[in-house]
Amino acid sequence: MPQPVIARINGWVFGGGFTVVTGCDIAIAADDVQFGLSEVNFGHFPGGEVTIVLTEHLQPKHGLYYALTGKTMNAKEAERIGLITKAVPRADLDKEVMEIANNLKEKAPSALNAVKEAWYYTFYSNPDVAYELSNLISDKAKQAIGGRPGLQQFARKEYRPGLGSYKFEEKKQ
Repeated sequence: MPQPVIARINGWVFGGGFTVVTGCDIAIAADDVQFGLSEVNFGHFPGGEVTIVLTEHLQPKHGLYYALTGKTMNAKEAERIGLITKAVPRADLDKEVMEIANNLKEKAPSALNAVKEAWYYTFYSNPDVAYELSNLISDKAKQAIGGRPGLQQFARKEYRPGLGSYKFEEKKQ
């Protein structure tokens, strides 16, 4: 999907649920959520997409620990090992997710799309190919909004990085 996808996690995440969580760009979980790879507890293993997802998103010592032991983890541990973006108190879950969504809403859709394209395409590429892909995506993004208006606004002292989003207007097709 070209749009950012946010996971709002408020229930148990076991086995194939890992695939759903890691399929999202940002994953926010209530701090009382439990995660687990319990398949080994009943004589199986986290097969199919789950194994692939684990090797892409977790360091071997973390992924193997949970896959081999069948132990569960809480959301703070899932955050620590990189399975999710952030764990928050359950009472703050909706507020946190909406703050992120509203932040993303301020951004140029073409820029968000470019970030995702560059991130996911270059992640799986060797450095030389990743560099070329990144340049192609950058050129496409600049064309979509008519250059680099954020840099132009910065040069005119109309925008300062770190103080929100510059005022963008998508180029009419």
